[in-house]
Amino acid sequence: MTDIPLKNNTFLTVLTMFPSHYRQVLSGNIRVHKTVAGVMSEKGRRNFIRLAERRVSRTIDEIRLIGNLSDRSNYEYDQDEVAKIFAALRSELNACRKRFEAARPKSRSTTFRLKDRRGS
Repeated sequence: MTDIPLKNNTFLTVLTMFPSHYRQVLSGNIRVHKTVAGVMSEKGRRNFIRLAERRVSRTIDEIRLIGNLSDRSNYEYDQDEVAKIFAALRSELNACRKRFEAARPKSRSTTFRLKDRRGS
């Protein structure tokens, strides 16, 4: 661990046993969010929001441009090609969702119970 002195006699403790992009920041004066891996700094949260908003907005714009290809007065295509476009988009979106689902914590019950054989 590395302690970095801050104002008001407080210290920022950085766990250095992980690669730099996996370091966890713990401090009494930094707001943190619980995550799957433990804690995340407020900066990490702000970066996620900033990048997610930018990337999703850009993706929506690109999807709208794909929709422009439906104009038969400018483009020639058949339904098989349209199906392939949507299959490719669906496949990538599903793969992206699975990455987020894999990052979620698994909910585990801490209680074990056997049902009574008599049904009560």
